Amino acid sequence: MNQIKFLFVADSDIGSPLDNGEGISVLGVESACYVTALISNELYRSDVYAPEVNWYVKNALATKEEQKEVLKKLYEMRFIRYTHAPKKTYTLTIDRSVMVIGESEEALALVESARHYFDVTHILPSDLIHLGGQFGGFKALTHQKSEEEGEIKEQEVEVSCSQLVLCDQKTHMSKYRGVECVMDYADQEVLLRRIRNRIGFYEYKTTVLYDETLCSYHHNSELTCTKCVEICPSFGIVGDDVSKELSNNIIILLASKCMGILCRFFISL
Repeated sequence: MNQIKFLFVADSDIGSPLDNGEGISVLGVESACYVTALISNELYRSDVYAPEVNWYVKNALATKEEQKEVLKKLYEMRFIRYTHAPKKTYTLTIDRSVMVIGESEEALALVESARHYFDVTHILPSDLIHLGGQFGGFKALTHQKSEEEGEIKEQEVEVSCSQLVLCDQKTHMSKYRGVECVMDYADQEVLLRRIRNRIGFYEYKTTVLYDETLCSYHHNSELTCTKCVEICPSFGIVGDDVSKELSNNIIILLASKCMGILCRFFISL
């Protein structure tokens, strides 16, 4: 694996206003499998995930030259925060369990190929009730039918896996660590190689952003930091200045509105 400092992974949805030689390495999804990066707009094999880069490229109306300068600053700001913020290292044990969700011919072909390397659980989208968890511990609640004494019975069964592959449609989940989308790959062998490389001890780092001594909503008498409330564009985080707490009930109700981008970018800058 090659180690680089800044990486921009360009796909068909995002495109790239950058060219190699701008101080940021620009690679396609398949080529990015073979490098590790300190800071990247993708989760895979990067110490620091910079989702604001994708958000900016998708929404920017500036010229290509102006976008280049802004993107350089976004990467530099991430680097500054990474350099000065305390860091925590996480180590996960990733086993050979992989969950494949899909019902197309392509999905069925992938399941057969994957069985040579992994312990595969195949789930039809129509049987999926709920999907949750995280890299190393995804969980799916599914409908499962069984026949007992000539009678068909249906029950809910929970299955788990370390990695997840989505086959028939592309969703926002493909941006999470440990989740891959078949449509991102022209060659299934590249996809299988990518998830196979994660098996074993997987280590990554993240900066520690929350400081209870500075948070206004940690029962501090003085008004200190309220950045999470101030910058949330969807009003998914609401602070109670009387109780000095974040309103958990409101957060739960509005969780579906969360964009998951801005607060992770701005808090602690």
